[in-house]
Amino acid sequence: MTNLEPADQVIFALQFEECGAAEIVPLTSHWQSIIQPEFNLENFSEVIIGLAQSADEDINDIFARVLISRNPAVPFHHILWKR
Repeated sequence: MTNLEPADQVIFALQFEECGAAEIVPLTSHWQSIIQPEFNLENFSEVIIGLAQSADEDINDIFARVLISRNPAVPFHHILWKR
């Protein structure tokens, strides 16, 4: 968690047990400008990690977005941390 600001580290650590969540979401368009052009985004999934008010609600405080390859022959991941 050293990639988060100290205040966000405390919030995440204190609330994760009760409100922490990870969710696969549709790919956002900004990944293509971040990763190498030869990567085909159709072979990836995006996961958000953060806090939700309840199990029935969407994650409203996102601490990280993770791009993960779904191809085991070409492992790759990239994390965008909350700023």
